[in-house]
Amino acid sequence: MRTTILLLILTGYIFLNQGFMQVRIPPTYGVPIGEFALVCYLAMTNVWVVLARMRAVVHLLPFLIWWGFGIGRALFDTGEYGMWALRDASQVIDSLFVILGFNIARRPEDLDRLFRWLAWLIPVLAVYVMIGYPLKLAEISPTLPGGSGEPVPLFGIMNSADVALLWCAMYLIVAAPKSGISLRSFVFAGGLVGYAVLMLQNRTTYMQLVVMLGFTALFRRRSVGPFLAFVPIVVVAVLLISTLGLKISGRLSDEVSLSFYADHLAAMFGVSNGDDEAIAGAAAGVGQRLEWWMDIYDRLSADPATMLTGLGYGFPLVPFKATGDIQVREPHNSVISVVARLGLIGLSAWIWMQCELFLCWFRCLRRTRRFSSGGEWENRLLILLSFLVLVMVGAIGEDNMEKPFFAIPYYFFWGVVVKISFLQAAAPVARQALRPLSGYFPSASR
Repeated sequence: MRTTILLLILTGYIFLNQGFMQVRIPPTYGVPIGEFALVCYLAMTNVWVVLARMRAVVHLLPFLIWWGFGIGRALFDTGEYGMWALRDASQVIDSLFVILGFNIARRPEDLDRLFRWLAWLIPVLAVYVMIGYPLKLAEISPTLPGGSGEPVPLFGIMNSADVALLWCAMYLIVAAPKSGISLRSFVFAGGLVGYAVLMLQNRTTYMQLVVMLGFTALFRRRSVGPFLAFVPIVVVAVLLISTLGLKISGRLSDEVSLSFYADHLAAMFGVSNGDDEAIAGAAAGVGQRLEWWMDIYDRLSADPATMLTGLGYGFPLVPFKATGDIQVREPHNSVISVVARLGLIGLSAWIWMQCELFLCWFRCLRRTRRFSSGGEWENRLLILLSFLVLVMVGAIGEDNMEKPFFAIPYYFFWGVVVKISFLQAAAPVARQALRPLSGYFPSASR
């Protein structure tokens, strides 16, 4: 029952994004459902036992510094800023989902259940995005009050649409047998990538595609060819749309062409070409963010103590209000947010913690290939990492880690990776003792 409830909550965050963030217990002015579930699950968990087991595969010191310093600073700042301090510290709090992800996989059937859930969630999520985005479900959705009292649609907010589509495309590529990806899967994966480029028109998507290509070249070389084949497919689609004069309801423009994407790429560096107002606005946003970051640096470097411990929680880091007079609180870069809130101490612990998690994944993959020659469990690790990398790349240009609908699944999946690594490391190296691992690492039939 606990596992089912937790997976339902994760599904809500992954599908409904910001809308699900407004679901609270009790309603309206209560605790967000994710943090409520976190407290309940931690209360039912022997945290010290879990941490002792995690210590077998990762260094716990950066986790303890991150949690202790971050949560302690947030609690201290509530005296001046109230509950907004805890809201701004959401990444530190949500990173405790590592413990839940680790503890959920107690038995082989628990892990299998988790990945069966992902097997339907990923494609259904992609279909939801592709159908729901053009229908503009947010305009007809019921609403919930947001943090500032503004109405937030429960359905149709597609904050993670690019991650969803690229994750599903990677799922189809990674899950392909050694004989090659089927034509149906290739067409569907290509359609997902093309949809993300043509409809979402998000600059982060370009960075994510480049990183995913490198990811594929490193860990699944046989899939590099199908991945690169998406490029001419998208180019031909753009040329056909432009030549035929077709209009699409894209995020920035309904008239796409190769020159549009060239200008959009240039806007990543603050360069504005042509008369397109949307492109010009995107380019201007780069300079605006640089101003925010420089202002934060000036405030941090005011004295050595502030540089070490940060500015704290409970107040906006940027002087900007979005549409509807909604105060923007973060500088659209999660790394900048971490160092701004917690200084060099928090940044060092956060970077060290991320390095520990990625190193844990690499060791896990190496053991998987050694024990079972890859196969299904290698695919599962690659599917998890593709989501983790997509979210982390997005954190460079956005405040992904300060959004629970990204941070909660991100840290939960890391907990699952750490648990798989623990189960591997707990087995003796002797050949006879590797037999119990067959439940976790079946030999590949692909």
